[in-house]
Amino acid sequence: MNMTIVNPLSIIKKSLFIKKVGNAPDELVYVGDKEEPVNITLTKYTREKVETLDIKTFEELIKKIDKDKVNWINLDGVGDVELIRKLSEHFKLNELMASDILNTSHHPKSEEYDEQLFTTLKMVWLTKNDRDVNITSEHISIVLGDCYVITFQDKVEGDTFDPIRNRINTNKGKIRRKKADYLFYALIDNIVDHFFLVMEYIREEIEDLEDSILTNPSINMNEEIIKLRRKTSELRRTIYMIHDAVTHIINLDSDLIRKTTYPYFGDVVDHTKHLNSDFESFRDYVTSLMDLYMSNLSNDLNIIMKTLTIFSLFFVPLTFLAGIYGMNFEYMPELKQKWGYPIILALMLVIVAVMYSYIRRKKWL
Repeated sequence: MNMTIVNPLSIIKKSLFIKKVGNAPDELVYVGDKEEPVNITLTKYTREKVETLDIKTFEELIKKIDKDKVNWINLDGVGDVELIRKLSEHFKLNELMASDILNTSHHPKSEEYDEQLFTTLKMVWLTKNDRDVNITSEHISIVLGDCYVITFQDKVEGDTFDPIRNRINTNKGKIRRKKADYLFYALIDNIVDHFFLVMEYIREEIEDLEDSILTNPSINMNEEIIKLRRKTSELRRTIYMIHDAVTHIINLDSDLIRKTTYPYFGDVVDHTKHLNSDFESFRDYVTSLMDLYMSNLSNDLNIIMKTLTIFSLFFVPLTFLAGIYGMNFEYMPELKQKWGYPIILALMLVIVAVMYSYIRRKKWL
């Protein structure tokens, strides 16, 4: 008997992780949707001065870094594996850290290595177009060193860091008076804060959907509820893992983070607890919306069946009379009566009137 050996990957749903199957642990492989050109910006600042530069090459970046300042190196796009390799070698990034940076499907986590503190998170924000609002999600990795913070963003366009850039450029708040560890905190805090905006949007979606279910339920609402429940569950799972990642940073007690900065991370943990609780309640509420939707559909179906049943009751006696006088027997004296036809019609109307009066008295209509 001939047996065909099937490659397991041929029956697995297409996944980004397939790119990593069979590769060595220290082999750098980009796991993402598409490889785009990487845009590099360098923001370096002190209390007195700030400078933002658009960087074209790796060599230019290395020359522009100033160890006497806080250096924020931001990469929009991580599809250039060779660039990531050069950065890893120069900043002595652990090979596992570099692999996690290139893996855009990695779950949020935090780790401490020899000279850096590393975290990988999910950044979400709202985008608007002419018709609707969408939730955009992006994989982001942040590396904290002695005088630098490196952010690796999966997408080339868009992020949530404009408030941080504005605070640095305008010297608002404490950020220019603090070191790189405070910038590291500020970036994480900004990511978590944008979940609150998304949370409010989800809350409005739930309220609008509930109003639609109560006022004008339709068949398509079933799909909308399922999509909303899936979206809420995914956000809840993401913020739960971010909570674990930030908690792990606190538990590490790293020398890279000053004692005065740790309380700020505690505030971020409180925010993640709040978000986790709200998204958990949202998930339960969306599930209850499904029950409400099915109940309303069932009630509507019952009303329809009740209405059809009542109308059929009117036709039962009328059909009975029409059936009797529609028989072809020869000796039916009523068929010879001059007023037989109008009498039968009048009798039918009387029967309908009596039945309608009875149904109204019983409040079936």
